Amino acid sequence: MRPLERDCAAGQIDINTAAVNEIARTLRLADPVAASVVSGRPWHRSADLISVPGIGPSKSALLAEAVCATPTELPPRAPLACVAGSDAVDLQSATVERIEARTGLGRPAVERLVSARPLPQNLEQVVPPRVPGLSLPAVKRLVDTRAVCVTPAPFRFAGTSWRWATGAHGAVTVGSDPRYVLYVPPGKIAGETGAWATVKALPGELGVLPSADFHIHGQWRPEVAVRVPAPPHSDDAEDVIVAHDRGDGEMSASFDQGAIESATPYGRVVTAAASSLSTFTTYVSSGCDDPVRRTGLFACSDTARRDTTAQALSVQWATATAARQARSATNCDVRNVRARTIGFTTGGLGCTADMDAESGVWTFANDSGLFSGVVFPAVPSEGTFERKITRDDMGVLSGWLAGTMIEGGHLPPKTTLTIRKNVGSGDTTLSTAAAPGHSAVWIGAQQFISLADEALDLLPVDEVLKAHQAYISCVGTVGLITGPDTVGSLFECLSGPIAELVELAAARYATGDGLKARLASSAKLIGKFFGRAFIVVDLFVSAGSIWESQNRTVKMRTLAPPPAPPVGGQFGGPSGDGSFVARDDDGRAYVVEPISAGSASYRAVHIATNGDFNCLVQSRFVFDDIQWSQNSDGQMVLVLPGGGTAPVVDRNLTCDPSGPAWNHVGVRHGGNVPDNVIVKMPDWLGRGSWFINGEGKISPIADGGTYLCLAHRHPVIYNVPLDRIQAWPDVAEHPAACS
Repeated sequence: MRPLERDCAAGQIDINTAAVNEIARTLRLADPVAASVVSGRPWHRSADLISVPGIGPSKSALLAEAVCATPTELPPRAPLACVAGSDAVDLQSATVERIEARTGLGRPAVERLVSARPLPQNLEQVVPPRVPGLSLPAVKRLVDTRAVCVTPAPFRFAGTSWRWATGAHGAVTVGSDPRYVLYVPPGKIAGETGAWATVKALPGELGVLPSADFHIHGQWRPEVAVRVPAPPHSDDAEDVIVAHDRGDGEMSASFDQGAIESATPYGRVVTAAASSLSTFTTYVSSGCDDPVRRTGLFACSDTARRDTTAQALSVQWATATAARQARSATNCDVRNVRARTIGFTTGGLGCTADMDAESGVWTFANDSGLFSGVVFPAVPSEGTFERKITRDDMGVLSGWLAGTMIEGGHLPPKTTLTIRKNVGSGDTTLSTAAAPGHSAVWIGAQQFISLADEALDLLPVDEVLKAHQAYISCVGTVGLITGPDTVGSLFECLSGPIAELVELAAARYATGDGLKARLASSAKLIGKFFGRAFIVVDLFVSAGSIWESQNRTVKMRTLAPPPAPPVGGQFGGPSGDGSFVARDDDGRAYVVEPISAGSASYRAVHIATNGDFNCLVQSRFVFDDIQWSQNSDGQMVLVLPGGGTAPVVDRNLTCDPSGPAWNHVGVRHGGNVPDNVIVKMPDWLGRGSWFINGEGKISPIADGGTYLCLAHRHPVIYNVPLDRIQAWPDVAEHPAACS
């Protein structure tokens, strides 16, 4: 059934609002007849005035020409609407045969009733002579016994299309511009009767973005669907956001796979699911795979593909973004074993370590990307170090933000942190977990930046400077960054100036409908979506729960040069196999042995028991405070005396205590203990140690610092009996010293 046009044309009077004398004069009626017209209000259409005594069919042409009948209330009442489950016959849609069988009316009367459609909700308006054969008593009987019902007729008024939707059948409401359609599937309308569904096309946002109001005047259940024209110069549905202002301060959006594009005789349209209704507008998003013209937050979510409130979209997008940025841990790539690194970085934060003369140099590069990047802390702690941050080239707005974050001690994307440490400068720790607040600001700000890029290219320098001043003002007023509320306030502060900047570019400097449409979209999206504090608050909270849980750190230390081999350049003691024992700074011990006889390559095997240790040191040198590191494959290695490394391998140890052993006599007196070594008595007798210098003279080592200093340069012979030490023939005049 075609909608009834209920607007008044020029020169017509409205029979639902006109005075008695005006109706009488226009229709050339007696005042009592005109008064009957007023008492019969509201009228559904002017043709039904034929039922008023004193008017009749002879005035049909005059009624069509001179009067109209606009609604007196919206939505109009529907007292005769059909009730679900009732056996009443619908006079608005049933066949002649069904009406005749159900009502008992004669066929000629039923045929004339059907011809009079669309029927009003007040059937007294279609009694004779409007519909001959349909008497007023018959109408009252049919209504009182609920034998009949009347589905409200569709109509258009003031640019709005109205159609009755029911739970059983739903409805398809087409706007006066046929590109705008509201689809209400069966089962969505609540209640026994139904509700009005309306569509009204609105002036385009900024003159170019299609917009319309959609509404259901009653209770309903999601989802329904809306059809709107595609914005100018959008390529396909993935380039379109169908968003709406709900009228309560909230926004909603359908996009990406939640919007389906199709072609009609009237042009390209996009249909999107909707869980709430209001003013819908289509925006150009330009696709998520275009890093220059992407709209960002909502268009690029991987999770929210249906119509959802902006708050829900924000949570979904923020959670998905934070989860994507929670990259797996990676070892810090060590290039030189003297630049020791313990710990892991996060994917996107590259780490290398190398030696520059006697200084260890670590380089941390944030390669996480501008548009979805993560910001890392850049202030190491502990020890002594030098720090330097450098920045790659980036866009103007990104550069402003990066500079602010660097000044605050953070490492944004496309920046590099260099840490330099000298030997003996201690351990320095750097957190390599994301900084949630700064990361939230960076990712969110890039959405502004990506939207504003094209506008900045068009605007003159003085306007760009104004944007910079607005940025400085917002950062100065709000601060960067103490918590989610502050972050949200920063976005609220920035959204207004940037939206004005983009709108200015669209209105004054854009050439061509395509560019104008893109910039118009950007301006409205910034104003409607990105100015919401909760967007960044949600990102802040979601990022915090995911990024902070990683808690990754890197510890750096520059090692002293490894101790020199014993005199003669040989590691091997009396064992004769070229092996020795190495102990790290945590007290773990390893036997280090050539891979094969005479080989210059070594492997290290962990010594698990004190018994094995004491057996092995009977015939081998011990190198104390040996450092371990990682090779390029991430395998644990020991840094060997004299240079080189030995990977730690699994192997069963064997030791023969009856083999060759130290005789604890100096080589100058016919023994096998060389000069320039440390000797230690057994631990169970105490922790005494002595140094035998290059002249073969023995002197006590007074403290642990001196011991460690000497142990960095000289091997140790363990478990030397105290009586042999006391009987050493050549004694130095002073205790051992080391610097």
